[in-house]
Amino acid sequence: NWNYNFSITRQNERISTSELRGGPSIKMPGNVNLNGGINSDWRRALSGGAGGGYTRTDDDAGESADVWTYLTWRPTDAVRMEVNPEYSHHQPDFQYVETADHGDDVAYVYGSLDQKTFDVSFRLDYSVTPDLTIQYYGAPFVSAGQYGSFRRITSPRADSYENRFRRIAEGEIQYDEENESYLVDENGDGVIDYEFGNPDFNVRDFNSNLVVRWQYSPGSSIFVVWSQSRFGFSPDGSFNVRDDMNALFDVHPHNVFLIKVNRWINL
Repeated sequence: NWNYNFSITRQNERISTSELRGGPSIKMPGNVNLNGGINSDWRRALSGGAGGGYTRTDDDAGESADVWTYLTWRPTDAVRMEVNPEYSHHQPDFQYVETADHGDDVAYVYGSLDQKTFDVSFRLDYSVTPDLTIQYYGAPFVSAGQYGSFRRITSPRADSYENRFRRIAEGEIQYDEENESYLVDENGDGVIDYEFGNPDFNVRDFNSNLVVRWQYSPGSSIFVVWSQSRFGFSPDGSFNVRDDMNALFDVHPHNVFLIKVNRWINL
């Protein structure tokens, strides 16, 4: 048996009080979102599913898409394994970058973003005996984003999307490689009006947990836990799953080992 689901939702243009990170409220474009998926009968030894979504923002202000799948295998009643990879590609045209000092005022800088993300989770449950169980969870995550088409917010609640900001022309902005920042001279007088840091990013993250539980007597148990995490960041912005995964596992891990003993005492 297969289960199907599909939905279309609409979000109208809205006023956001948090988008400018403490600044004035801003009018954000609406969007249309499509989601769908298919799943097989989870009661079977081998089951799975797949799906995805797509969002289109009004005023040509961006789009995003994501796909996912999962596979669950239960070769015996004592073993269950599941793998769940996901990939997404987000391309908002209107993404917050930074609030920069602009003379006696501030400049709310936005830009277009091209972000790609891949993550996969793996789970294992194994009942060695009724009193001894092993559980494992691991999830590597890599994401990279590059910004462009920078603009400064000028009239955040204007009726027209294009009237809410001033696009920074190519001749008005330059990149300072030494300080990893953008310098903006809007009026062309040779004096920097404001600057903001390079917002490009590569984020790499891994978390895993291994739990062994042994009930050595009724009501009493021992837990042995091994937790590992890795985190890496760079301002590169280019995306390559293999290279990012290799870089992730080159990061020195943070390991935590715990032992917990529960003893039931009948008084």
